[in-house]
Amino acid sequence: MKKLLSYLLIVLIVFSPIISFAEYTYTFSDIIPHSVQDEAVQYMLNLIDKMTDKDRMYSYSELLDMYLKFYGIYSPESLSNNNSVMWVQDTLMNDSYRVTFIPDHYVRSGDLSDWVKRYAEPGDLLLYKQNGRADKCIIYAGNGLMIGRANNKNMLIEIRATFAANESYRNKSGGLFAIAHIWTDHKEEEETEKFFDLQLVSGVESTSFSQNHYTVWEATADNSYVKSTSFILFEYSPGVYRFWNGSNYGFSDDYISKHNGIHLQIASDNDSSNQIHKRMKIDLYPEQINSTLVVADMTINNSEDSGNTFQWTGSDLLNMLGERSDGIE
Repeated sequence: MKKLLSYLLIVLIVFSPIISFAEYTYTFSDIIPHSVQDEAVQYMLNLIDKMTDKDRMYSYSELLDMYLKFYGIYSPESLSNNNSVMWVQDTLMNDSYRVTFIPDHYVRSGDLSDWVKRYAEPGDLLLYKQNGRADKCIIYAGNGLMIGRANNKNMLIEIRATFAANESYRNKSGGLFAIAHIWTDHKEEEETEKFFDLQLVSGVESTSFSQNHYTVWEATADNSYVKSTSFILFEYSPGVYRFWNGSNYGFSDDYISKHNGIHLQIASDNDSSNQIHKRMKIDLYPEQINSTLVVADMTINNSEDSGNTFQWTGSDLLNMLGERSDGIE
């Protein structure tokens, strides 16, 4: 009897992280506070910190399941093995507010780590694929580190570009390709202030970032145009451009009311003379803005129009907003 009790005690100690109860009852469609994500990260960090060399090393799929279980998120029971990773990636990819894609020109681990440190919060998931298929969802711990596997134990490791054997650079079909944000306050923002998310889509189907750059001009009361000091237009995903004001995507109800709609010119502005040589006019009146999304052809999208070699997004754009009075170089 004593041997049986000892055996059961060992099983409970070894597997207690897996069978522990969820702290919350969220789903991916819920508003998840940032503070809850902080708790979940600390839970995982405490878990691996207490592990010894004698403890069993958890797979990336098990770490993901344990992390999501803290929120009360469970993959469908019909899934098995690594299919939970595929389910998580597919679910998150359908929510544009939770996923930030990494521009194609970042391929090395060091560059990817720098990019992640700028745009990811501790507790976000780093999404990997291999041969075009979902491979891993790894917990980002902050400061360029993630919860991984090394030296036969679970520990904090540096961000890797890919987990493919004998490869140190990511490519279009494999490696780290996006950040998935677990916490969100997007719906709370919508309840207090609504934004009309105007997206411009390239007329040419694209699978990679064009790295083209455009300037936003706003109409004035006398029907002239001035360079916007409030908005940036950037390539959010391949061939899809979104307006950003430094904190929100799109145009607020107050902006639409004040300006009698959205009246802009989008200009390709990349040559040394600062001369506008291609532009597109947008005129939308309040009665035409009756949905949360408008898609238009980005007819000025031409790779020969731009000499820009950097993909602007996120906090990088804050520096640009302060320079708009002199134009963008």
